[in-house]
Amino acid sequence: MEALQRHSAVVQSLGLFKAANARQVLWDLAQLAVSGVLGPPSSPYDSLVHVSCVDVFISHNWSCPSALKYLAMCHYLNLDLALISSSATAIVTALILILRAGSVTGVAQESVAFLCGALIHWPMSVFLLAYLFGHVGQVFAKQSFWFDRICVDQNDMVVKEQTLQAIPAFVAQSKQMLILWDNTYF
Repeated sequence: MEALQRHSAVVQSLGLFKAANARQVLWDLAQLAVSGVLGPPSSPYDSLVHVSCVDVFISHNWSCPSALKYLAMCHYLNLDLALISSSATAIVTALILILRAGSVTGVAQESVAFLCGALIHWPMSVFLLAYLFGHVGQVFAKQSFWFDRICVDQNDMVVKEQTLQAIPAFVAQSKQMLILWDNTYF
């Protein structure tokens, strides 16, 4: 443990421990997912802040497609918001329909296509929007993340090697670990 603490102090003195926010991680994953279309993604490494600890250390396997990692991050960040938003949308929509029709039996007189759109498609659309983009306005944007692709300098090979050797110190200085698991992870 003492050796890890000494190593952490060295890492701090070299300024190797940097953190990203949720938007930066998701933007990077989105860029990677479409990199064949847009070309190689740019790295926000130089704009990241130096930290002494992070909220979430992200562990993953590079053989997993970036689009699946993006969805896994959305699941971690946005699932609760998506469920609450779509449920509230369904309830409010049902109440509006009842008030508009005057009764539940009045709602039953509406066309199936209208009811399907109002009670199924509309809440599902809200779910998908919150699931994929809910992190943009959430408190999670304040969480700090360590994600190797953007928190490791990809251009300076000496710094990159030092940073990769310091991963045990980064894990020790993280509040939690998020594993973006796929069937090739282990």
